[in-house]
Amino acid sequence: MEVERKVKLVTPESVELEFTLAGIGNRALALLIDYVILFLILLCLSFVWAVVGKQLAEYNRGLIKWFNAFMFVVFFVIYEGYFVFFEASFSGQSPGKRFTKIRVIKTDGRPVGLSQALLRALLRPFDDFFGIGTFLLIFHPTEKRLGDIVAQTIVVQDASRPRPRPIELSAKSEKAAMEWISLGITDSLGVQDFAVIRDFLCRRSNFTSAIRFKVSERLLRQLRQKLQLTSIPLGFTAEEHLEGIYRAYSEVHSPHLW
Repeated sequence: MEVERKVKLVTPESVELEFTLAGIGNRALALLIDYVILFLILLCLSFVWAVVGKQLAEYNRGLIKWFNAFMFVVFFVIYEGYFVFFEASFSGQSPGKRFTKIRVIKTDGRPVGLSQALLRALLRPFDDFFGIGTFLLIFHPTEKRLGDIVAQTIVVQDASRPRPRPIELSAKSEKAAMEWISLGITDSLGVQDFAVIRDFLCRRSNFTSAIRFKVSERLLRQLRQKLQLTSIPLGFTAEEHLEGIYRAYSEVHSPHLW
């Protein structure tokens, strides 16, 4: 039975997030499932290879070596592309990872992109077939294989959580939300930006008044810089602005919160 290990990551907005590491057992099971799927895909492709190769040999034997070289490239692309496609397109989850409820994320807590997924895939043969990955998973403090170290990623559990309680908002949040909607915040705000704001609003009661003011000011300032806003609605504190942004985004993208 694996002992759950926690890891704390700090986002670019200086918000600390805690995750549970995926564990070697979950990662091994996920990899087994993915390799079974890959094996079936490549088995079907091998059948096509054999049939087409036989027909080609009867037509022109000189083309066989070029056809075989082409198929080797196709096999390699499918092997590498399988993990790149799923991890980059489905928030760090391949079918195996989805089944075992784990996912790949960047070391700053954000979802992996194409470059991280590609680096992990290119180094996978060294990890899986040369034993480097198993060695590193056992001895690395955050259970990173070679691909994770180079791509600056980490694999964490993605267990389902109970539905969070609605966040209590001030009376001025509704007016602030209307102001931010008029600025187009619901179209320009990213999912990760919304998650950072929600995390602050959920945890702010644990902060002192001074810390709440400082963090809310910093988050609002970073948001303005990222969205390149020269001016914002007047008459609201930084925390009320964040409440308004949260409410505006939720009403459009997450109406179930209301």
